[in-house]
Amino acid sequence: MPIVYDLETDIRYVQGMNKAEARGEAIGEARGVEQTINASIKRQLLVKILTIQQIADSLDVPVERVERIKRLL
Repeated sequence: MPIVYDLETDIRYVQGMNKAEARGEAIGEARGVEQTINASIKRQLLVKILTIQQIADSLDVPVERVERIKRLL
């Protein structure tokens, strides 16, 4: 007679799934913030009102990041 065990009801399995879900949400949120910052940099570069240094300072990002995005435009 085989022993049947439902892994999805195991407490350690459930804890691991909850932890993975929370980590996935945190990563997704961080990517959303990154996309918002990149969009802000692009918008400010296209308007050309601020210098690269001013954009970097206002968004609290390195100047190199702003320059890299500018090269991609």
